[in-house]
Amino acid sequence: MRRTEMGRVFPFTYKINERDMAVDSVVSIVAKIGEYLVAPIGRQLGYLIYYNTNVDLLRTRLHELKDVQLGVQGSVNAAERNLEDIRPNVRRWLTRVNGVVEAYDQFFNDDVKANQRCVGDWSCPDLKSRYQVSRKAKKKMPEVDELLRQGNFNAVSIPRSPLTIGSTIMGDLEVLQSRKSTFNLIMEALNDDKVRVIGVSGMGGIGKTTL
Repeated sequence: MRRTEMGRVFPFTYKINERDMAVDSVVSIVAKIGEYLVAPIGRQLGYLIYYNTNVDLLRTRLHELKDVQLGVQGSVNAAERNLEDIRPNVRRWLTRVNGVVEAYDQFFNDDVKANQRCVGDWSCPDLKSRYQVSRKAKKKMPEVDELLRQGNFNAVSIPRSPLTIGSTIMGDLEVLQSRKSTFNLIMEALNDDKVRVIGVSGMGGIGKTTL
């Protein structure tokens, strides 16, 4: 189409617009790819930059978990002395915490201390070691936080049902021969047609009502 006096239409105008749209699409795609590339790189660098933060935070959380563990274990010991049944979820929590504490103590004793020894030795691959230790500390944090949340138990045990007074007295009566003989005398009196009134006397609490 050629240029006209009325519409002043240029056929190459549409080609320019299409080209601009193509360029915009390419720029958008490149920008999106850049986001996907920059985010992982930034996260990996963060393990190096925040090494002390990650390690110290995990150490603090682990100390808090140990304190909660001691409290729960103390409550469990007291409940067991009272012959109470420990709740299954409490036992599972303690078992899991024992394993986590043991594994993380080993992590600090082995990995963290090994990295600290490398700091003053320039021949040691310090950056690689710091990256690995910091990454492990960051990955371990959610598990410790979860155990801290779960360790807030309202009760660690199920109290046993108390014995009733009647069952206690009957148990005593079955043991004491003197009370058996008294019971037999009363039964004989009841079977005697000549006996009109039967009286039972004695101190309080010896089982008169039960007889």
